[in-house]
Amino acid sequence: EIARRLSRGEDAQSIDDVRGTVVRRGDLSSVTDCVEAPSFEEVAVDRPKFCEAVRIFLGELNPWTARTLVQKSSGQYVVQLPPPLPISGETLDSYYELPYCRAPHPAYASAGGVPGFETVSGTITTHRGCFGGCSFCALHAHQGKVVVSRSVASLVREASRLAACGSFHGIITDAGGPTANMYGLGCKDQTARSKCRRSSCLMPNVCRNLRTDHRDYLEALAALKGVKGVRHVFAATGIRFDLALADSSGRFIEEVCRHHVGGQMKLAPEHSVDGVLAAMNKPGYEIYERFMKEYSATNLRLGLKQYQVEYYMSGHPGCSVRDMAELSSRLKARGISPRQAQAFTPTPMTLSTCMYHTGINPLTGKEVYVPKSARERREQLALMQWKSAGRGGFRMDGGC
Repeated sequence: EIARRLSRGEDAQSIDDVRGTVVRRGDLSSVTDCVEAPSFEEVAVDRPKFCEAVRIFLGELNPWTARTLVQKSSGQYVVQLPPPLPISGETLDSYYELPYCRAPHPAYASAGGVPGFETVSGTITTHRGCFGGCSFCALHAHQGKVVVSRSVASLVREASRLAACGSFHGIITDAGGPTANMYGLGCKDQTARSKCRRSSCLMPNVCRNLRTDHRDYLEALAALKGVKGVRHVFAATGIRFDLALADSSGRFIEEVCRHHVGGQMKLAPEHSVDGVLAAMNKPGYEIYERFMKEYSATNLRLGLKQYQVEYYMSGHPGCSVRDMAELSSRLKARGISPRQAQAFTPTPMTLSTCMYHTGINPLTGKEVYVPKSARERREQLALMQWKSAGRGGFRMDGGC
């Protein structure tokens, strides 16, 4: 929109009404329907004020209810307009059907190519957005919690183009988005959606207005598998297990186990201690155990030997060495020393980063324990990756 308006001859300084953008103002005389956060000077030195600013920011992410955010800084005002309204599925189709080369830029050829390209070369993006609301994730801020899904016809056309590539080996290694099984899901009540201020449709419980029927995703996967030249289609971007258990069709777990797991299903329980999971805004560990019981029983019934790749996190606000020892004990009892492990790293626009910086949960106002010393962070990760730590192969990035 900005590019079009500039091309029409509009002055850049006059373009101050585009959603999702930030402008600078000397005063607020022209700003209406706004909410003011504590000033930069306040939040820079006052932890509760910082929490207040974050709480205000997180409360204005629904594009239908969001007000303009303003914050004073050095005698002027930073003015952040409400988030843009979600694009349509047809528009998302048009973006992904542009004539992409599906190859690294030729400039990388002299360096032997891009090794990471092999990981994504056989993937198809089915949707964008995530309504999970995990404390450590910024997806809610830069993609939004409204899931926008591509049409099955568009996915099939992309799969056909992919199958025509000489390097394609018949396997779509992943058909998914930020969370694979959110494709086609969303709020059943548009009136409720336009007023909702929940950060998550799944926590602390699955919203009664959320459509949880996974049939659209199963139909999309089946359609992709039916494309000439495609032998297998996998859902590898991660399955939200509490959402899978809520599937009202009752078919999802069995169909995915039967056709769309490449030997290992990716899951992210993140931790096993309820207090830590609450700080992460993730479901309790008993939900994960219930899913694993059903997953294992389904594979046994189908006569399949399939496993799971579990993602865990150390050093998150609210997590002590004792909590990590409890997680380690659970993992050892199962003979697991995760390779897919992450030491929490603060990143912009997340609730977890606010807790890390302030030691306060901005939603409750309560103090939160924060492991900050390098020594404790190493200890926590080593407890989780006990096999690697014992061999001296531990790294702070979670690798072995």
